[in-house]
Amino acid sequence: MVVYSHSRIEMFNQCKLKYKFRYIDREQPLFEKTIEAFMGSLVHLVLEKLYKDLKYAKINTLEELLKFYDDYWNENWNEDIYLVKDGLDAENYREMGRKYIKNYYKRYYPFDEFETIGLEMEVNIDLNGDNKYVLVGYIDRLAKRDDVIYIIDYKTSNTLPTNDKIEMDRQLALYSIAVSRMYPFAKKIILRWHYLAFDQVLETNKSAKDIDKVKKEIIKDIDIIERESNFDASESVLCEWCEFQHLCPLRKHKIMVSDKFSQKRLFEGKKGKDLVNEYVELKAKKEEIDRKLELLKERLFEYSEKRGVDNLFGDKYVARLRTYKKLDFPKSGTVEKNIVDRVIKENGLWDKYSMLNTFSLSKDIQEGVVDVKIIKELKDFVKPGVVKKIYLKKI
Repeated sequence: MVVYSHSRIEMFNQCKLKYKFRYIDREQPLFEKTIEAFMGSLVHLVLEKLYKDLKYAKINTLEELLKFYDDYWNENWNEDIYLVKDGLDAENYREMGRKYIKNYYKRYYPFDEFETIGLEMEVNIDLNGDNKYVLVGYIDRLAKRDDVIYIIDYKTSNTLPTNDKIEMDRQLALYSIAVSRMYPFAKKIILRWHYLAFDQVLETNKSAKDIDKVKKEIIKDIDIIERESNFDASESVLCEWCEFQHLCPLRKHKIMVSDKFSQKRLFEGKKGKDLVNEYVELKAKKEEIDRKLELLKERLFEYSEKRGVDNLFGDKYVARLRTYKKLDFPKSGTVEKNIVDRVIKENGLWDKYSMLNTFSLSKDIQEGVVDVKIIKELKDFVKPGVVKKIYLKKI
């Protein structure tokens, strides 16, 4: 039986290949952790200490907490911690963490808003009660006030989510399933996020209908993961923080030519970089030539029309200028194109003038959308092939 977690499922939804590297192949990561993860885990550790000591009637001073933070940073910082953003260093992130702790301390002192039940508390969620869909999670802090329980999560992200994003969040909703079973006395369970970078608290609570919807979504996700055999890479802004870039076909070459990982760079990296640069340079020249050719073409036709000549002679070639009439039809997806299609269909001309969308048909066949019977009928006429294209994107 595979025990899942919210982060594991979200990794699959973010990038199937990263999921494969982490959970199936158990590959060695490129770096230990990012600076954001290092700083975030340390801030969590400070807040855990704060509330753990409170259980013994000890209120740490702000200075004591900051010293704990700095000492831990100095003892555990190492060069394998990855800094993604250029222009920033470890001290920038250290100060960010200190700021989060200061703001939190000043806002919640003397920390008697709730009674703490658990810290970094492990919860196990059996979605169906049959050990088929089991998840594990860790609650940053579980607290109560009267008969209301609060599931508290600390966030060190530099992005403040909208209310819609919070309502869609499934992690704490999943935790509430386990908490409601553990503490049946609770009349209400509040999901509470502390966005420390903004000194902002966001809250919501879920109805039984909401929780049931989340359960069904997670079960569906797990079923998809269990059936998956095609672990493709998905490109996004999160790729910069991925610890498996050195194995990913979309990112591997960037690591090969990166100064940040010079010790891991492969010899062939520079060769690929030079080829790309040469391709970009020649393509830019081609585009410039294409623009000049189009301008010359216009000037040739202007010259021929003024002088009434159709053939223009150079030193070694003759330019034969011809003009043919044609009709331009509206582009696909426009209202005008829809009207044209309707007129053709209503007059019984669709079979004659419509075109087979071979791209969509090919995609549906490969994805198993087209009926097997139709595929069998087409197999003698449809041959496997590949299309090779190069798309340029400015870095």
